[in-house]
Amino acid sequence: MKFNLVVKVSLFWLVLGALSCTATKKLEKVKDPFMTFETPYVDLGVVKKGEKKEMLFYFTNTHAEPIEIEIVSGCNCSSITWPENKPIYPGQRDLIKVIYDSNLEEELGPHNKVVDILLKQTDPVNGYPVVKEIKYDLVLEN
Repeated sequence: MKFNLVVKVSLFWLVLGALSCTATKKLEKVKDPFMTFETPYVDLGVVKKGEKKEMLFYFTNTHAEPIEIEIVSGCNCSSITWPENKPIYPGQRDLIKVIYDSNLEEELGPHNKVVDILLKQTDPVNGYPVVKEIKYDLVLEN
């Protein structure tokens, strides 16, 4: 009986180890078929009312052809600059700059911000426009 239990426990740990190796491989960073961000998310932490915070979101064109950003939009408390009317060639690196102005934020407390990026390209698989997101979080205090 003890031998049978030892075999079952050993097999359990062997299978669990194999599954964890598979899960680890799935967590590896996957390149986006259009643009891959070095850091698509920033945690600003605590921001005092009156402060401005600048974030630089660097990306690389990981598409086979040039991409072009049509528009980038965020909340009213963010000013955004991006490579407008400029093709970004395969392998080329560029950036989207976001400045968060806490003076334009009405409510104190935690905030989750999303910046939407619309490319001029359409997805060849589904025919829809390509939309990407970058995000940042903060806690606004007096």
